Amino acid sequence: MSNELPYSPPYPKPRKKTPSLPERFMLSRKSWLSVFFNKSYSMKMGQFKVLSKNFFVVNQPNLARTVLVDEADKYPKSQVLYQMLTLLLGNGIFISNGEKWKTQRKMMEQALSVSHIRKVFPLMQQAVEGLSQRFDQHAGVGQVNISEEMAHVTADIIFRTIFSKPLSAAESRLIFTEFSLYQRAVSKFSPFLFVGIPARWIQRFMASHAQAIRQVIADNVRPRFDAYHAGQVDHHEDILAAMLMATDDQTNAHFSFEALIDQIAVLFLAGHETSATTLSWAFYILANCPHVQRQIVEEVQTILAESGRTQVAYSDIKKLKHISDVFKETLRLYPPVGSFMRDATTHECMRNKQIKPKDVLMVIPWLMHRREDVWPNAHEFQPERFRCPEQKDAIRQYYYPYSAGPRVCIGASFANQESILILATLVQRYQFATIASEPEPLPVGHLVIKPDRNIHLQVSRRKV
Repeated sequence: MSNELPYSPPYPKPRKKTPSLPERFMLSRKSWLSVFFNKSYSMKMGQFKVLSKNFFVVNQPNLARTVLVDEADKYPKSQVLYQMLTLLLGNGIFISNGEKWKTQRKMMEQALSVSHIRKVFPLMQQAVEGLSQRFDQHAGVGQVNISEEMAHVTADIIFRTIFSKPLSAAESRLIFTEFSLYQRAVSKFSPFLFVGIPARWIQRFMASHAQAIRQVIADNVRPRFDAYHAGQVDHHEDILAAMLMATDDQTNAHFSFEALIDQIAVLFLAGHETSATTLSWAFYILANCPHVQRQIVEEVQTILAESGRTQVAYSDIKKLKHISDVFKETLRLYPPVGSFMRDATTHECMRNKQIKPKDVLMVIPWLMHRREDVWPNAHEFQPERFRCPEQKDAIRQYYYPYSAGPRVCIGASFANQESILILATLVQRYQFATIASEPEPLPVGHLVIKPDRNIHLQVSRRKV
């Protein structure tokens, strides 16, 4: 295949007919992407029933906007999602609802403001330079486990930007392993939640993995939490310092110790796991598209030459338009959070379907991002579509990589910044190619949409 030809990254081909409920149940335990059939990618609204509970798949843009944006208060985060994640996230911002969530959101916005993200950019750079040093060691060997390296660097970035110190190799392995095991347990056992099995029976299979991750966080938070509340000044310029100082505008209260653990666990899930997976896919796609790698190299070199610098700076991020488009297109093809579940709280009618309280509505970016009647060559990697005037309506109505509305991902700017920095730094310095003996990875739907196996690529130092 010519390197210049259109490239369609791997995805599970839709089934020709609707699977039965028992088939759907068994398939979803391995990957919920496996249950989709041809019509799933064009329907405007679907419906299925599990025992007495109704589930609605909302693929029509105005209805998705109703659920996520215009009437978001009517559609809180699903209780099923809470049961899946509470062991890991406590009652953190990702799964909380109501006034609790509103208070958390305001406090986290204080901690993750643009000014704070800019302050921690040098800490991101340090983590990426550490990654580059590891790549220099790998370059002599040639093959690199991209999945593990992306998990390491994104966890390292989270660690440095929160705690102002690097992540140790032991902590990295522990977090990578326990997140993987937690996701596997969720995928394997959470379908039982949909058929009414008590959550406590399911959660015992996830408890040890969640506790291991939370313990790493707690061990690093405790000394600074105790010092701050003993009246000592925290001189760090990191996210934890901002979180320690954040206050409820009604009560002037700070985050409790447990609440801090909850929110930092959310940052680890949202800022580490999702970014690591998206970056793994991005490098796999780039390895199959050398011409896109060349375009990125030219863009980075031009911007650095204009500034006289050798390292990407904070001011360069918004200038790297082509890299940004590559990242956006990777998010379109592999949205890390592939489904947003909301519980109905009132009686509603959508497309002649009667929705009652406690029914579950699902907005599924995986389907909306691949609608063949909306996106030309929907399954092809085409980063240029984000600069195409004809695609503006599709992007505005059908593109949901970070959700939308009041619950849009609070870490979206952070994720974009770190991902563009990593892509720009590595592709400028190294050339990526596929390994003939390696099987093609396939996406599977767990907590995030991730490859079914670790991605290994051939990496060599780029000639200057």
